[in-house]
Amino acid sequence: MHPKRVVVIGSGVSGLTVAFALLERSRHDLRPMDLKILEASNRPGGVIRSYWKDGFLFEQGPERFSSEPAAALSLCRLLGLEDDLELANSQSIGLMRDGRVFPLPDLFKQQRMPYLDLLKGCLLSISGKGRAILERWIKPCHFVNDESVDSFIRRRFGREVLERWIEPLLRIMASGSCADLSMRAILPHWLEAERRYGSVLRALKRPEIVSVGKEALVRIPIQAYRFRSGMQTLIDRLVSRLAPVPLLLQHRLMHLERRNHRSTWRLVLDNGESMEADAVCLALPAQDTAKVVKNIDPQLSKALAGIPYSSWVTVSMAIDRGKVSHPIVLKSELVLLEKKMNAIIGYSIRLQKQELSGQLAATARVFMEKTAEHFSDSRCAQLACQLLEQRLHLRESPSATSVNRLSSSIPEYRVGHLERVSTIEERLKEHPTLALTGNGFWGHGVADCIRLANRSAGNLYTSLYEKANGASTD
Repeated sequence: MHPKRVVVIGSGVSGLTVAFALLERSRHDLRPMDLKILEASNRPGGVIRSYWKDGFLFEQGPERFSSEPAAALSLCRLLGLEDDLELANSQSIGLMRDGRVFPLPDLFKQQRMPYLDLLKGCLLSISGKGRAILERWIKPCHFVNDESVDSFIRRRFGREVLERWIEPLLRIMASGSCADLSMRAILPHWLEAERRYGSVLRALKRPEIVSVGKEALVRIPIQAYRFRSGMQTLIDRLVSRLAPVPLLLQHRLMHLERRNHRSTWRLVLDNGESMEADAVCLALPAQDTAKVVKNIDPQLSKALAGIPYSSWVTVSMAIDRGKVSHPIVLKSELVLLEKKMNAIIGYSIRLQKQELSGQLAATARVFMEKTAEHFSDSRCAQLACQLLEQRLHLRESPSATSVNRLSSSIPEYRVGHLERVSTIEERLKEHPTLALTGNGFWGHGVADCIRLANRSAGNLYTSLYEKANGASTD
């Protein structure tokens, strides 16, 4: 039996997981497979990258993963990484205004609307609280299949709930503006509560509404894990377990072609080389995938191009806990949000033990919007330091600073996103030996990406072997 030729494009966590799942399945079934991984950049891992500097661990991408879906934990067990994991502290989320921190209710994790938290706290004005209470009597809009978060929250809860709670939270958690983000993708249980019961406040505690909430593409994990040596641990172990599969760095795919009466694929690379494959998995941002498949399936390309991505600049800083006089640093994990200031929309504080001295210090990560792309690294670092001086009363400059740019890497799940993904999946039925995976479809968390990668690998394997065997039997 000739080995099936499979090429995975992209070596982020999604691409590496697809390759690992295919390799494990082929070895288990004793079916030969000629597997290759192509990566356009000079390193595997995608947005995941960890390193130590001056005794501090810096994460340039995600620093934790959720226990749900369980795909990420299962992969860690399969790779023998359980001993490297530690339970991450739960995050407190607050809005900083005028030097005060206002706790924000977690609209993702709560099984019911945190109604009393809103009414008891000082986040909303008296008139804002009164308007929120009126939600119970606001006439429902049953004919809407999907709408923006901005539209839904304004008509049901009023402007203050949107501007002081939902907007700042989703700005950093869902990477987009509420005017664009989809209710069906971000808060499907709120939309379903209105549709079935006419009110969000009356219905969120119902079990059937809670179950719908688990389908949200953006969630704050109830329980999360991190690697003691950084998320890069996962990437390094995947790469080592994939050996001797060729990982070809700085090999960019330009376009795909169907060959031999659509039975094989021809891949054309940026260096002029080409290769043939029986199956291809594209683990790329949706808009990059759209360019690659444009000549093969214009409808598929159009749907993929409709998924936009945000760019972020993250400034990570190591600070001496004793040099910060603001009491919030006593918390073990804190995410602060505020109105946009010099492109800064959020920052997190995490206590960690310094590797060299063993002292307890803090690492701050400042998130900046895509408008900061035009700033130099030094300007970004300067703005972040100014923020800590003003908001956290930092008395000395950080001992170590790192600036990381994530260009067009975080998807925005805008209105109509689920319909676009449905169209993409329907079009893929016409190309059974082509798989797509990544953070642009069913969630941008690490665990979501791993779950989709496993599913994509399973579909590709079935198309290559089981369906082929069934056809030959007939």
